Amino acid sequence: MNKLQFCGFNIYSIYIGNDIVNSSKILSEFYLQKNKHLYSHYINNRWENIYLTPILVPSVLPLLTFATSFAKKTFKQKLIIPHELYGFEKNEFWFNIAKPGESTELHNHKAKSSISGVFYLKVPENSGNIIFTSGKKHKFEIEAKPSNIILFPSLLNHYVPKNRSCLERISLSFNCFKFPLDKSQMAYGYEKSKYFSL
Repeated sequence: MNKLQFCGFNIYSIYIGNDIVNSSKILSEFYLQKNKHLYSHYINNRWENIYLTPILVPSVLPLLTFATSFAKKTFKQKLIIPHELYGFEKNEFWFNIAKPGESTELHNHKAKSSISGVFYLKVPENSGNIIFTSGKKHKFEIEAKPSNIILFPSLLNHYVPKNRSCLERISLSFNCFKFPLDKSQMAYGYEKSKYFSL
């Protein structure tokens, strides 16, 4: 485990072995359910945030369990990643594909969540690292590595520069909420009536 500090914020990263989280199986299920992908918004000529119910990608469940435990341990909070199998209407995890030439703009997840994270499923060389910012002058870059998970406070601004490889980069992101929580707390996530199927 690596503990990093940036402008007073703690950021943690750790490699997850294939015996705990099977990245190949997650990707296989993800591609197999392509006709069930739901998209949240279209920006910069690309769809961001691809949602699937955990019923269709069951191999993500060990990842979500690990991420929750890791977040609880490192940030010393009672946390949960809400999803349908817990009885919530929204799933607070989503996939993101960055094709060659695509990037993710500066944003944060501060709405109501406490801790956010990203797990890297497929990372070609030169496909883009995550960059955290604070103000105009402070930037902090963490290398994207396959099977690595990065946890950070949800209010921390971040972006991913242009994918300069000739292959797509695939990651899975999530939001952790303080537990117990009210269902109305969630501002992100998959909700059938507001998302689009292509």
